[in-house]
Amino acid sequence: VGFQGDGVAYGYRTYRLSDVRIPEVENTLLALDGLSFSVAGGNGEASLLAWTNPQVTERPGAVKIPGGSQQLFLRDLFITKDLAELHSLRLALESLPRARLNIAVQEQGGAPVEGAWISVISPADGRILTVAVTDGLGAGRVDLEPRGYRLVARVPGQGREASRDVDVASSGAQAVTLTLPAQ
Repeated sequence: VGFQGDGVAYGYRTYRLSDVRIPEVENTLLALDGLSFSVAGGNGEASLLAWTNPQVTERPGAVKIPGGSQQLFLRDLFITKDLAELHSLRLALESLPRARLNIAVQEQGGAPVEGAWISVISPADGRILTVAVTDGLGAGRVDLEPRGYRLVARVPGQGREASRDVDVASSGAQAVTLTLPAQ
């Protein structure tokens, strides 16, 4: 789970309750009035509703600690500059194959665009996988698994956007430039 703010991103990852060496991929997140709640090992609405059903005896994310014993619940908290850096860190921690994508966002005349949000989208299902935010030189970067992606650059508060499909190589680094249309 990740949250992108102005100049900072936060990431939260839980591990399986049954084996704290394995990251938990099934989690349910509920955001309510600025607070977020996570159900480790939960999957969707049914996991949340199980907590309100008095007939249910096994609730996802419940930590049971029998008397005289102990239980470990492990989670990671990441604080990075953007979600793309968080995504890159996750790939490295999990030793997944990856390549660096250096993305430049510029104006029609070639001037760099600071603060552009670059969404990295999976063409297979249209999900946003991560978001890079450009620095003062109009540069963003992210490590990605080798395959095809769609990049969409936007400047918050403006209606302009540029997009491009890219195929990420199996290793190394590659550069991509997105040029925003004139205002």
